[in-house]
Order: sequence, then C-alpha cells, then structure tokens
Amino acid sequence: DADLADLYDWFNNEDLRSSPVLASMNLAGSMRAFTDVPMIIHPQFESENLRKRVQKAYELYNCGSEESFARTMRELKAQLVIFEYSRCFFTPYKLDDKRKNCNAKKH
Repeated sequence: DADLADLYDWFNNEDLRSSPVLASMNLAGSMRAFTDVPMIIHPQFESENLRKRVQKAYELYNCGSEESFARTMRELKAQLVIFEYSRCFFTPYKLDDKRKNCNAKKH
C-alpha cells in the first residue's frame, strides 16, 4: 500500500542504517525486506533472545506508562519506534506474563 511505500522510502532516504527500529512483528518483516534499517524484532527465526525482545516490545501495546515505554526503549536499545495507531486501541498481542496484558474493564 502507498503508506508503507512512503514509509520505506523515508527510511531509505534518511539513511537510518545505524538507528535500531522497534516495530510490530508484522511491520518488521516488511521493513527488513525493503529497507536497510536494523530491526529490534523480526519474523526471521525463533530464538529465546528474540522471544524476550518480542515480549518486551509488545508490552508497549498493553496500556503501560510513559516511564515503562521509555525503559523498554532503553532496554532494547531502540532509537526509533513505529507505533501502529490501529494496534493502540485493540491489541491482538497477548503477553506470556498475563499480569501485563490490558485490563478490558479499565480501558
């Protein structure tokens, strides 16, 4: 779609190859295919380390505080984040630690 093509072009034209990017697993896969930016998480292969990074990243979609958002960015060494608007209000991501998932009664 045109919005994604514009996003890829922007990353490629800004020369952000040294700026690690945090995005959802879905977006990270296409970002890896069409840009040269390093992705924090990606669907390339499964490993324990990658699973931990995915869980940390998906905490960002689960009603956390600004402080936890900043801490996660630091822990993952992410310089940029692509936060998909549609995922902010209804997240399909369920965390392994159920206590960290959004409480539907509160939000």
